[in-house]
Amino acid sequence: MLLPGILLWIFGWIIFVLGLLIRRQFIRKHWAKYHKMSGSPLLLSIFHPYCTSGGGGERVLWTGVNALLRHRPHLLIFIYTNDSDCLTAPSFVFQHVRNTFDIVVKDEARIHFVPLRSEPLLRPVLYPFLTLAGQAIGSLVAGFEALIRLPSDIYLDTTGFAFTLPLFAWLLGARCGAYVHFPTVSSDMQRRVAARTSDSATSYNNAARIRRSRVLTILKQFYYVLFRFAYGWAGSAVNCRLVAVNSTWTRRHVAELFGTQPYLLYPPCPRRVEERVGGEKRKPWIISIGQFRPEKNHMLQLKAFEIFLKCISGDKSPYRLILIGGCRHTGDYKRVQRLREAARQMGFSDRQVVFEVNPPASRVNQYLAEATINLHTMVDEHFGIGVVEGMAAGLVTVAHRSGGPLMDIIGPALAQPGVDPGMVNPTPVGYLAVRPEEYAEVFRYVLVKATPNQLEPLRTAARQRAQTRFSEEVFCKGWLNYVEKLEPRWIWLSSNEMRAKWQGEIECSHDQQWTRVKASIFPRPRTQLPYGTKLQIQ
Repeated sequence: MLLPGILLWIFGWIIFVLGLLIRRQFIRKHWAKYHKMSGSPLLLSIFHPYCTSGGGGERVLWTGVNALLRHRPHLLIFIYTNDSDCLTAPSFVFQHVRNTFDIVVKDEARIHFVPLRSEPLLRPVLYPFLTLAGQAIGSLVAGFEALIRLPSDIYLDTTGFAFTLPLFAWLLGARCGAYVHFPTVSSDMQRRVAARTSDSATSYNNAARIRRSRVLTILKQFYYVLFRFAYGWAGSAVNCRLVAVNSTWTRRHVAELFGTQPYLLYPPCPRRVEERVGGEKRKPWIISIGQFRPEKNHMLQLKAFEIFLKCISGDKSPYRLILIGGCRHTGDYKRVQRLREAARQMGFSDRQVVFEVNPPASRVNQYLAEATINLHTMVDEHFGIGVVEGMAAGLVTVAHRSGGPLMDIIGPALAQPGVDPGMVNPTPVGYLAVRPEEYAEVFRYVLVKATPNQLEPLRTAARQRAQTRFSEEVFCKGWLNYVEKLEPRWIWLSSNEMRAKWQGEIECSHDQQWTRVKASIFPRPRTQLPYGTKLQIQ
């Protein structure tokens, strides 16, 4: 009885996979007809359930999608989400993207939102214990639903749910990729758990009862080892053709976990952040840009601002700390409320510490144009697009001495408080700190001691670094190159090009049509061209 059962199980899976392939072909023909495309389009699906959250990951998503819409006319883009606005009022979502990121989505008709009803299984609040494992299992369920609803040619995970990759790779044969903002688990996390210390880097994901117990600490380390193994396999080359990462810090950890060499692609700095006033006209304000998540460590910002005000004399009313960020759900709004209460307990008025929750892009632009310091406090930030935004706008940035700010953004050209930036070669682009006292020292130097002329070389160097190395143009070029590496090796030929030669000869017989020809017809594999390439008539 066992053998027939196994054979029946195998037969069932074969039928299921064949059904997916047939469904994909039907979907491809349906949308090609709907969009009046003369050829067979490529279906590219993106797993980004929270595509309207308004964070740095969403900026990457929509900048990348917009680039594909402009330069890849043969692509149809599908985004898996459970957001009600996406599913019922897409035009409102595109307007929200424009208001939040100043990104005008082109040819939005080629973007389709696919309902993902199992999205609640991805939320960490459902798993008070074994959160990583719970979310991984939840992502398998959500990934399976996504696979059935829209079986695509190319599958991209842009939110860190790597366990969805094997489903698309093995059951559908899709060409899978992932843009990793930060690894779900890392060796740094394991070291901090082993250290059993309480600090800003561990307090939000390592409960006090675990830190106090040696046995629970050992069990959690073992749990991390098992999860690292599973996570590493999910993102390895057998499931994911190419992994893109957003920073040197992330690349180091992902290479260790996945055993592959990731594609480094820095997130885009928006073109909208351009300096509008000189340093001498800016106000003594400190701004922080980042979602109100626990790891952003906003309490450290309040403590640093408190120390700064205590160490200066005279009128303190001009100085402000402005916390700018997005809230994804009820938990984030409650966190903002707790921060407000903490600020009041420290003696700050609502004018001294300002909270800007989910502000429009125009409001953020105003603060970037008027403030002096751009503040960042997250430990091991994978990159730090808010840091780059401030630099591009001409602010003096002070960031945490770890992760992306240390390795990619500021660390290579670091300034020291008390030292005239204009006297240093190469010119520094910002400051790094760890303890609240260090942050306060930088605040005091920049806002009280240094003159605008002394800070101008730093601000100029920071602006230039942000606009050249981390610009939208650089990102879009790299993003298109990355997606091209995932595309099937097909060649599009226009029928009005009656004859084209490329290491061989191809005939096109139907006028005003597109003919798809496999690149393998060419004599050598290295002559294969990416999907979408037009051959020049000889």
